[in-house]
Amino acid sequence: MTGTHPFVLAADVGGTNTRLALCNGITVDTSTVRRFPNAGFKSLTDVLHAYRQEFDAPVSAACVAVAGPVRNGVGRLTNRDWQIAADALCAATGAAEGHVINDLAAQGPALDHIEGQAILGPDLPD
Repeated sequence: MTGTHPFVLAADVGGTNTRLALCNGITVDTSTVRRFPNAGFKSLTDVLHAYRQEFDAPVSAACVAVAGPVRNGVGRLTNRDWQIAADALCAATGAAEGHVINDLAAQGPALDHIEGQAILGPDLPD
C-alpha cells in the first residue's frame, strides 16, 4: 500500500461477490483489490472484517455501492438477504464517514475519470 494518510474504503456489493479496495483520493491502490464470494459470509460486516484483517490501514471514509435499492442511507441487496447501513459500515471499518449508494448511481460520477476510449470502446468515434 502506498500513502501515509487515511484511505477511503470502496466496495461494490453484488448478490454473488463483494469487491473491496483502498483508495488514495480518486486513485485505487490496485494491490488492495480483493473479491469475496458472499455465500461464505453472513453479512457485509463479516466481509469487511475479513478484508480488514489483511489491510488494517487507517480509513477516513467508506463508500459501498449495492446492487439494490437504497433509502435513508440503508441499502438492501435484491439477490441476498443483506441490509447495509452507513453507521454499521463506519463501525466495521473505523471510518468517520460512511456512505451507501446504489451501484448504478455510483457509475455516474466515475465517468468523469475514465478516458473516452475506455467508455466508447475501440470501434466507436469520440
